[in-house]
Amino acid sequence: MTSAVPHASFLPDFLAERAAEHPDQLGWRFGDRRWTWAEAWESVQKAAGALRASGVRHGDRIAILNKNDPAILQVLLGGCQLGAATTVVNWRLAGDELDYVINDCGAAVLFVGHQLVETMQAHLGLSDADARRRAVGWLEQVGIPAAAERIG
Repeated sequence: MTSAVPHASFLPDFLAERAAEHPDQLGWRFGDRRWTWAEAWESVQKAAGALRASGVRHGDRIAILNKNDPAILQVLLGGCQLGAATTVVNWRLAGDELDYVINDCGAAVLFVGHQLVETMQAHLGLSDADARRRAVGWLEQVGIPAAAERIG
């Protein structure tokens, strides 16, 4: 007996299909927070819209530095939907390793989770005033607590 091979698709397509077929079923769980498939899809759509509004286009490279958090999935899948390559940067890297990964991946925009903003500001040598001017908090508008730094 052979089993059918499922149709190959991109991850955002999978999420969209689940949202259409089972909108009210549990899709994601993180700690005490839960998203139905429809809510998960909506959060990815909002992230994709925010990425687009910030200038991210097909073929661009973006990076996210965050602790384990749903924002990683939202930015990753939102970027994928736009055709952008996303690098998830390990938040436990030392300074020189962090520099290497961020520079090597060629990201034009770095998204930093709210828990790591101060660490990244110190690493980049930014004063509080500079960091506030340079940080773009658009992810918070779509329910993702983070800041973005255009590095390209």
